[in-house]
Amino acid sequence: MNSFTTTWGTRCGKITTYPEGQPADTGSSAQYDPTPFLRQFHYATDHSCALTEVAAVMQQYNLLPNDAQILAACRQYGFAYLATYDPDFTVSCQQQGIRVIDSLATLNQLITI
Repeated sequence: MNSFTTTWGTRCGKITTYPEGQPADTGSSAQYDPTPFLRQFHYATDHSCALTEVAAVMQQYNLLPNDAQILAACRQYGFAYLATYDPDFTVSCQQQGIRVIDSLATLNQLITI
């Protein structure tokens, strides 16, 4: 990794990268195209999980419908990782053997493995 801090945002659909230790609001930023980075990931493009599976996940882990649909899709597609800041997935993913990527530090650990 380089000595840059990446700030994820929706501004112009780009990721803004700042030199390490420099505040993000200084205006001296370089734009970075995230497309090559994002192509490394696999995406579930449909939500065809059976209603019974989603309902079972909701009941088992006390998840909201959208969260249950995400977890059910992870199970259906055999995903080993889920990138999320939502703490509702911590226990449910752990019990399903899915590793939660909830920080840049966790992602960096996985990249160096």
